[in-house]
Amino acid sequence: MVATFTIVTVTCLNIIDLPIKLRFEEAKYNYLFVSILSIALPLSIFLSSFTLKKWARIMTIIISIVVAFPSMIVFFFASESFSDISVEGVDTSFDKISEVESNGSTYRLYRTNGGATTSFGLVLRKEAKLTSNIKTVKVIFSKYQAREGTLMLINKNSLELRIEPYNENDKLEVITLTI
Repeated sequence: MVATFTIVTVTCLNIIDLPIKLRFEEAKYNYLFVSILSIALPLSIFLSSFTLKKWARIMTIIISIVVAFPSMIVFFFASESFSDISVEGVDTSFDKISEVESNGSTYRLYRTNGGATTSFGLVLRKEAKLTSNIKTVKVIFSKYQAREGTLMLINKNSLELRIEPYNENDKLEVITLTI
């Protein structure tokens, strides 16, 4: 029951949009973690049913079956991404294109790529190492339908984000962010 509570809590913390999140330094381990969590969630709910009385056991088994279907979809995509990154060495759906360091944190600009039916986007994150393998991540800025951008440190408290035009109708955007 404690394992189920822990797994459900970790799953919820990964789903809700917290301002600061924990991530592994190597992107592939984030996908591996999600793969393991997607198997552990319905399994732990199912196994906890054996500690309950008959009517609660039946309900818990039904819940575990219902949770298993979306969990397997998540498992499929996360394990596929883990495999791709392990082979290619880079996460093409979240590609780092620029970075600067200031005040013990690294500000990284990523190009997002959701696949053939989506446009590119940019996400600027503030990342700080917590341990050698784990970092804290906070999204500072994001823009959908943007492909190229660069970061430049203006001073220790601000940086400049230059976003190149996405198509011929767009103009160069220059955004100053206080960090």
